Amino acid sequence: MKKTKILLFIGIGLLAFLPFIRVSVAAPPDWVGIAVGDTYSWTYDTDTTNRDGAWTTDGVALLIFTNFGEWVGWVDDGEMGALGAGGLSHEITAVEDLAADVEYATGYSSVAYTGAVTADFEWWTGDWADKDTGLNVWNGFIIEDEADFLEYHSGLAGFFNIYGFTYHTIGLFVPSGDFFDWTEIITAADANLTDATVAAITGGFSITVAASAWTTNTEALVLEVTFDTCGLLDVWDMSYGGDSILTITQTAGSSCTPYVTPSPAGIPGFELPIIIGITSIISLILIKKIKKK
Repeated sequence: MKKTKILLFIGIGLLAFLPFIRVSVAAPPDWVGIAVGDTYSWTYDTDTTNRDGAWTTDGVALLIFTNFGEWVGWVDDGEMGALGAGGLSHEITAVEDLAADVEYATGYSSVAYTGAVTADFEWWTGDWADKDTGLNVWNGFIIEDEADFLEYHSGLAGFFNIYGFTYHTIGLFVPSGDFFDWTEIITAADANLTDATVAAITGGFSITVAASAWTTNTEALVLEVTFDTCGLLDVWDMSYGGDSILTITQTAGSSCTPYVTPSPAGIPGFELPIIIGITSIISLILIKKIKKK
């Protein structure tokens, strides 16, 4: 009889915990600032006068490729490829739950997303209809951890690759609000990038290569990258000798609620596996005590 009463007491106790049990759902974490159905747009503005000046004469695009392993260029001056003035848009068609990335086999904790891309560059134009055939549908992911983010982006040098924004291989989207510790990322990048200085700026970071640091760069090269509070690329600007060569500017963004680090940290809700585990252990202990009696 006593055994039955004790088991009944345990059962009632477990039911009492039910209001506090959190059941996971397949939804993006609160630090993800992009949403299905939203379209985010950017304009690309290139200054051909500056581009065809010292930048081209000094072969800076090739110097970036040689020293950072990333490259940029424009077709009309023969520098390894093309990106000129135009526009680019991403329509988000899917945002997944937090999981280790599978597509690129990185193992990073990240949120995968799918976007349909349209563009109006001279060298490529995309059409929304292409998303039905898969021609302009690209998969990307938002990395959760600072160290993984740094590794994936080659110590931030990967941001020199402007094609990455088109094909979702560079951080077009990052965690929103203050989720990331950018100080940690910038400090590590500054210590590892050769012949470059990485510094914090409002909303992002800058990478500076001093004049003559690469021997043949007669002017200083500066890349500035900023994100808005929703984690979307806000401005990407590359200048040489103080003159802007190419600027990417956000024209249609998000209206998310940016992530804010809880302060003080909230008490987490009870997880179902924990409740069941603790209850089972207590039950076994009580049953053993009853048997001994």
